[in-house]
Amino acid sequence: MEKFLADLLAAALVASVERCWSKDKLPYKPISEETVRMASALRILSQECMHGRRYPQSKIENGFKRHFEEMKLQLVAEGHTIVASVTENDSLWSMSEMES
Repeated sequence: MEKFLADLLAAALVASVERCWSKDKLPYKPISEETVRMASALRILSQECMHGRRYPQSKIENGFKRHFEEMKLQLVAEGHTIVASVTENDSLWSMSEMES
């Protein structure tokens, strides 16, 4: 459980770093799908736990899926490009790599 929470916190920090980037440095805003998934989980868990809500497993799974899809749509609307997988070594792809 501690590793899960640490991963969620790391994802939230990675997602928040984007706000510090200069808009003229990258013509696109890449963000990994896994980062979006973790940020979505972090947001929904923190909201529900703060209010002391408890749900059955099936409702939790459906809620996570719905929230994740909504968050992806919001990020795309803000100009982000959701990529399947981004690591530290390949996070700054060239435009030609992004288009292929």
